[in-house]
Amino acid sequence: MKAENIERFQQMLQSTRLRNSSVQKDETDGRTPFDSDFSRVALSAPVRRLQDKTQVFPLADCDFVRNRLTHSLEVMTMARGLGLGVEKMLIKEGLDLINRDIDDPMRNAISKILEVASIVHDLGNPPFGHKGEKAVQTYFRETLGFVAQNVQSDLLNDKERKDLQNIEGNVQGFRILCHLALADDDYSYNLTCPVLSTIIKYPFSSVDGNKKTDNPFTKKFGFLQSEVERYNLICHKLGLHSGQRHPLTYLLEAADDITYSACDLEDGFRNGAISIQEIKKHLTPENVGDNEKIIEYVNELKEENSTLLNELFMQKLRIAIQSEMIIACTKEFIANIDSIVEGTYKKSLIDATQYCNLCESLGKLDIYNFNSTDVTSKEDEGINKMIYLLDGYSKAMILLHEESDIFSPEFQLYQTISPNYRKVACKAIHKVPMTLYEKLLLVTDYIFGMTDSFVIKMYENEKIKELILRVKSKIDNLK
Repeated sequence: MKAENIERFQQMLQSTRLRNSSVQKDETDGRTPFDSDFSRVALSAPVRRLQDKTQVFPLADCDFVRNRLTHSLEVMTMARGLGLGVEKMLIKEGLDLINRDIDDPMRNAISKILEVASIVHDLGNPPFGHKGEKAVQTYFRETLGFVAQNVQSDLLNDKERKDLQNIEGNVQGFRILCHLALADDDYSYNLTCPVLSTIIKYPFSSVDGNKKTDNPFTKKFGFLQSEVERYNLICHKLGLHSGQRHPLTYLLEAADDITYSACDLEDGFRNGAISIQEIKKHLTPENVGDNEKIIEYVNELKEENSTLLNELFMQKLRIAIQSEMIIACTKEFIANIDSIVEGTYKKSLIDATQYCNLCESLGKLDIYNFNSTDVTSKEDEGINKMIYLLDGYSKAMILLHEESDIFSPEFQLYQTISPNYRKVACKAIHKVPMTLYEKLLLVTDYIFGMTDSFVIKMYENEKIKELILRVKSKIDNLK
């Protein structure tokens, strides 16, 4: 590793925060700053809500099926393994990047940063998974702009419009950790900058991102206009140039890919969405590579076996896939650490390994999960209810202004939004957001923060339905 890159990497791992910490540590507190980060998020409400958010199978009756929380815990396990492996290899090569001294606040920094980033990497995902995300984007692209233009002149600028039309879980997660989680602190949990930077897979705004280019990191975007100043400050503190991923983002992405590709296969098989025939068709020696264990477990799956025996072999297959991918990605990271730190490495780690085809084959099998009747019927029903709420609250925000009557349906609907979100949006609970962008971000904060079950509960609330009907009636009369 180049000497100048060692220094750069050290800066990128420094435990600096957006504001100085006000916590005075007791002498008995042996936590590093990243341990403190983990405590802040692991005990938080946004993380707890992940237990009722869809991973693949929505509103599942079976406890075996993974949700966003169990998925995040599994990603954390994979990421920690990757981080410890990288630390071991760096120490083995004599690079003084990671100090294991008990009194050093930077001990095991790589693995600890990855633990925190993993547990929050899906924090911003809306109810009902990626289809819910797409439905919100479609709503803002096709419906809301027309309504806003016919009701008021306070329109969105190009950056704000693109924020909403492309909004997704990654950017919302960054917003939660920068602003939303603690209403009495403008810096939310005030996490360390390396953690905040690591969760940004696509280091571009909604204007510069969301494009098909030679750079795969422009495929989506990483931060809303409301967080652009904080994103720039993080880059400045860590020495990241514009559009550069944090080095640990590659490891977090690999942990996520390794986790969901194999775990979705296991869940799909257990739920009957993926058959033994399809597994054998896609996981062939040509696609799996030179790995005898994986082929052995695939071959052990047979129709005549008992269900229990097949589930045992499936579990072994999942473990074998994940173990081999972790080793391959660790080696790929170490082999390319200079270009990763310099920001010139423009691909995912897994795509550069011998398991690229295996990951692609697992992705093809995952399609059977998402197309299964058990998923599509519940998902579509839940998404329709979520969009009904999104439409009602968005139209209420279009009507809302500082002089709104407190008995008006738009003000009453506004009052049902979580006071934590309202305080962040307005700096005070009883005020009204000033711009249309602020109003609509308040709505997306509320909708994205809902769990799957809470969407159903709110949709069935007769008072909410009545207020939404009155809001829509007012909108129709103003057109």
